[in-house]
Amino acid sequence: MRQIFKDIHLHKQIEEQGYVVIPFLGVDEINALNLFYERIATEHRNGIFTNVSQNNYDENVQAGQKIEKIFAPHINNTFKECYIGGGTYVIKKNDAESMFNMHQDWNNVQEEEHSSYTIWCPLIDCNETNGALSVIRGSHKLFNNIRCTTFPSINIPFSEKLAPYLETISVKAGEAIVFTHNLVHGSRVNQSNQPRLAAMCGIFPNEAQQIHYYYYENSTGNKMVDTYAINNDFYYQNITNWLSGKRLDGFEIIDTKPYNYQPISEEVFFKTLANNFPKIDKTNKLVKTERLSITSKITNFLNKYF
Repeated sequence: MRQIFKDIHLHKQIEEQGYVVIPFLGVDEINALNLFYERIATEHRNGIFTNVSQNNYDENVQAGQKIEKIFAPHINNTFKECYIGGGTYVIKKNDAESMFNMHQDWNNVQEEEHSSYTIWCPLIDCNETNGALSVIRGSHKLFNNIRCTTFPSINIPFSEKLAPYLETISVKAGEAIVFTHNLVHGSRVNQSNQPRLAAMCGIFPNEAQQIHYYYYENSTGNKMVDTYAINNDFYYQNITNWLSGKRLDGFEIIDTKPYNYQPISEEVFFKTLANNFPKIDKTNKLVKTERLSITSKITNFLNKYF
C-alpha cells in the first residue's frame, strides 16, 4: 500500500507489524479533550462504549469536530495526502464488563486497494491494570475477510492459548497508537479505580472512499455483499440502527458482489496464527515481536547518520 506517513521508517514499521506508537498530544490538548467529554458524558452504562452509541447526533458531531480540530495539526505533521474521519471518545469503565475480546475493526475502505487506520490516543496513562491495548503483531497480513454490522469480526476471548501471540502496549497520556483496521486487537478488564478515556479518529488516503459492507442472502439464497459509500454521519446518526442489522438508509450502494470469502472460525484463526508465528520463546512472547529487528536498527542508524 502507498506510503501515508511522512517518515519512511514509520511507514515500514506499520506495514510490517500493523501498528506504530507516536508522540501526539500535549498536556493542554489532553485537558481540553477531557473537559469537553465532561460536558457530554452520559455514564449510565457499564463496560466499554463510545459516545456515538450513547449521545445524540448534535453532541456526536460536536465531539467529532473537537477531536478532529485538536488532532489535525499533529496529523498534518505526521501523515501525507490523507483525510480524517469519525472522531469519537472511547470509554472503558472500571468494572468486570470492560473486557474487549480480540477482534478486527470493520472494513473502512476496500482493503484490496487501500489501507485505513485508527489513531487511538488515551487521555490517561494506559497499562495492563487499566486495560491497555493488546495486539497480535503482523496479524493484519493474515486474514482476507469482510467485517461489518451484519457479518461481525471473529471474537476471540483472552486465554492461555492466545497469550503467546499477544503484545500489550503501555502508553502515556497523549501518546497515540496508530493501527490498521484489520489488525487483531482488544483489551483486558480495567482493574483500576477510574474509567479509561481515549479519543480516536480514522485516517484514510485521499484517494480512498470510506465504505461499509452489508452482508445478506438474496431471494434465491445466494450470499451477497453490498458496498455502501459512507461518511461520518454513518457513525454519528444511527449507529444503533445499523448494529441491529437494518439497511443503511441514506447511503449509496456503489457495488454488489457475491460473498466469496472464507469465514474465519476459531479453529482457522489459531491454525493461521500457528502457521505464521511458529516460534515462541520461553517468556511467552513471539520471537518475531521485537519492536525493531537488529537489521532494521542497523538500517535506521545508517540512514540517519550516513
